[in-house]
Amino acid sequence: YLFFLLAVFMTGLARATMTNFLAIFWKREMGLNIKQIAGGAITGIILEVIIFYYGPEISGYMGNHWMLLMAQAAMALRSWLYFVMPDSKKWYPAVLAVELLKGVAFGFTHLAGVKTAAAAAPPNLQATSQSIYNSIYAQLPAIIAAFVGARLYSSMGPHHLFLIVACISTASMLAFCVKYVADGSIVI
Repeated sequence: YLFFLLAVFMTGLARATMTNFLAIFWKREMGLNIKQIAGGAITGIILEVIIFYYGPEISGYMGNHWMLLMAQAAMALRSWLYFVMPDSKKWYPAVLAVELLKGVAFGFTHLAGVKTAAAAAPPNLQATSQSIYNSIYAQLPAIIAAFVGARLYSSMGPHHLFLIVACISTASMLAFCVKYVADGSIVI
């Protein structure tokens, strides 16, 4: 359970950093207008809603560990793509495509994370376990990402911030994969 929390914390750091700084990157660096920024944000949210709607079917087909692994892979890929994406308005269609990965990352993490947290809890503590999961995945990373990310964005620029996020996401994904393949939770 603690390893699971560490993995979702690292994924949460990546998610929170992207949430806090992508709109700034889109506006300042890429020169996108307010409608394009809204379109980028909505693209990922639409896929999240679809994933949540079909959540029981997806979860039954993939299982929690595969969903978490796919979510981490989506977040890592999203981060790497923003690291290499040129600062140009003409890349707006690529932004829309990349933001679909946000829908996969958040949707799969949250669906599988809540179920994994509840399953790991002793009887009558499922809600507490889910609250701990939510705090580790969403709340604590948001505070750290805002504080540290702002300093990194200002001092190093957005692409270096995205590089750091990509490395964190990739490390989380690899550690998760190794652990859960080794213990048989993920069968390849």
